[in-house]
Amino acid sequence: MKVYYITENKRKIERAKKICQNTNIEIEQIQIDTPEIQGVDSSEIVQYSVKFAGEKLDKPIIKLDVSFHINALNGFPGPFIKYINQWLEPEYILKMLEGVKDRSCYWIDSLAFYNKGQIKVFTAKEEGTIADEVRGENGWGMDKIFILKGQIKTKAELSDEERIEICNKGHWAQFIRFMENNGY
Repeated sequence: MKVYYITENKRKIERAKKICQNTNIEIEQIQIDTPEIQGVDSSEIVQYSVKFAGEKLDKPIIKLDVSFHINALNGFPGPFIKYINQWLEPEYILKMLEGVKDRSCYWIDSLAFYNKGQIKVFTAKEEGTIADEVRGENGWGMDKIFILKGQIKTKAELSDEERIEICNKGHWAQFIRFMENNGY
């Protein structure tokens, strides 16, 4: 089944195609501006966007929304990460955490699938810690300070191949299983 992935990010498309390569799911990039409601739950935000696009295009659509939560900052920035990355460099987040011992954090990846009026959301959590300094060039924003649990490199220090192998794919696994179990 051909599924249209709403993103401008070529790397996200390449990653999705690689993850889905041994399935019946064919990923095709599509670009459309979708409204992004304000909320504290990335699942709600992505549902709204994917429904908008699905109804407008009348095609099977997927869209990913992420949120980044720093425990010592009461979950800030959460789903507002897209905007925080526009305003604050990772160095500013590090300044906020100066002298703070709890450097635990996590990403929530919410992948929404729309088809014929139905929406299903697949969510996965990726835990880690905040680095002491900005490191790496293979990523954006908080990738440069996020260290995945069990790793020593920041996400931005990982190669594309390493990212595909070790970074969060739980939402993709759920999506693939759903598609297979429902005859897509």
